[in-house]
Amino acid sequence: RKMIKLLADNGTVYDTGFAARESVCEWVYDNYESLARQSPKGFPREKALESYAALSYTGYVLGSIALVLAMGTAVCVNLWKDHQIIKSSQLNVLIVIITGYVLAGLSSVLHAVVETSDSICTLQQWTLRLCYCLEFVPTMLKISSINKLGQAARLFRKVQVDPNIFKKYLVISVSVIVVYLAIWTV
Repeated sequence: RKMIKLLADNGTVYDTGFAARESVCEWVYDNYESLARQSPKGFPREKALESYAALSYTGYVLGSIALVLAMGTAVCVNLWKDHQIIKSSQLNVLIVIITGYVLAGLSSVLHAVVETSDSICTLQQWTLRLCYCLEFVPTMLKISSINKLGQAARLFRKVQVDPNIFKKYLVISVSVIVVYLAIWTV
């Protein structure tokens, strides 16, 4: 009844269309103690602590496996760098891609951390962005070179692939990412 009376009173006073809201706010203000007794403890905002231990441990394990595999691949590439297959696939490209995989493993371990601080959050973003850059750019440059070779072969033309273009595009893309991350960090 009191709510209806407030609504009737506020409806004539306020012409803005918010009479019902104002009536509810006044009623809650007047009856706060009664509402507080009837509400559950911590209502409406009680933060329930959920356990992410299993998910966190899974992240640590999978990230560590990725990190170990990337390091193992780096060791194998270094051991077999004189073999023809490694020379054909360009050692510098493989090293950059494997560096991206190492950063991806490190990033996944960092993302498994439940209690993050500002430094861990920053490291998560830096490693994630740099790993994608170091994996994606060399792959796209290799595909571009293969496409050039294929197009030139169809036209029976010679093609010269500039080995410095890989370094140039890689430095430019990593520089853009580092500048972006530096601005984001500050």
